[in-house]
Amino acid sequence: MAQAAVAQLREARPAEIEVEFGVNLSAQTGAVISSGEVAAHLRVRVLWRDEKDTDGAS
Repeated sequence: MAQAAVAQLREARPAEIEVEFGVNLSAQTGAVISSGEVAAHLRVRVLWRDEKDTDGAS
């Protein structure tokens, strides 16, 4: 999922892309697993810079 997001964002040609993908798993156990829970998040940070900023000119 994260790779697909980065591939699409690269087409927009930003200066930086940061993608964070996380999965949380939890379960309550007894003799057998009685319940389980899965949560996922995807955070994307995209940064474009003005070309004037990259060469030090104002």
